[in-house]
Amino acid sequence: MAPRFIEQMLSGNFVGTKREIGRTDNFVERVLLGGYPVAQTMNELPIRQRWLRGYAAMLAKRDLSDVARVNKANQFARLIKLAATASGQLLNFSKFGSQLNIDSKTSDRWLTLLENLFLIRRVPAWHQSSRKRLVKSEKIQFLDSGLLAAMLNIDTESIQANRHLLGELLECFVFSELLKATSLADKQLTLCHYRDMEKFEVDIVLERPFGEVVGIEVKSRATIWPKDFRGLKRLQEISGNRFVCGVVLHDGERIKQMYPGLFAMPIKMLWEL
Repeated sequence: MAPRFIEQMLSGNFVGTKREIGRTDNFVERVLLGGYPVAQTMNELPIRQRWLRGYAAMLAKRDLSDVARVNKANQFARLIKLAATASGQLLNFSKFGSQLNIDSKTSDRWLTLLENLFLIRRVPAWHQSSRKRLVKSEKIQFLDSGLLAAMLNIDTESIQANRHLLGELLECFVFSELLKATSLADKQLTLCHYRDMEKFEVDIVLERPFGEVVGIEVKSRATIWPKDFRGLKRLQEISGNRFVCGVVLHDGERIKQMYPGLFAMPIKMLWEL
């Protein structure tokens, strides 16, 4: 389970680890399934994705008027789709506003509604006051990989044809699992992202109240390259002794220490530890 994964990350128990985990056979299916209980009862992907899209449309028509007294349900439904296409990217209110013909304040308010409906999360940027070249913009993150796949019309066949489509779904899946786990771990963890002006970035940063930092990169492929640790090395450098460890989660079979404090790990460890 992810809570145990977090416990080991924070304790440094991965140090010196090098062992076989085995292939993640149901990896894509698990990501496409998502976490909605009703959707999980539907075995056929087309039926499940149709239900998920209908669920999003229902929220736009029902909860929008209930929560915000806004009568622009069609625009709000488009906002959900735009939020899906922007998942994992820096938040840009002006871009949302121009595409929906609304001002930045309105797009900000509507995105807050999406947060209140537990569809998205605004992920703050990790930063240090002494570093002036860090990007401080929030990142937008969808909270359910099954719904994200449905909104983007991504299914098993499209992933087989283009593996890159799995990337944002996988980051969404990992973020959601870690978010749920932090609420269970009782560690007062903050989930952030890292990016600087030199294009170094880390998908997810876990930070404890006293400053300990863990970095997590998410890759949908099995082969890991030295460049995959580029952002983690920078985070390790600037956070100094606050840095506990960094991990690249991937679709491989082995846990392996690649550099001091930096590891490659099968994504399966999220639910098999």
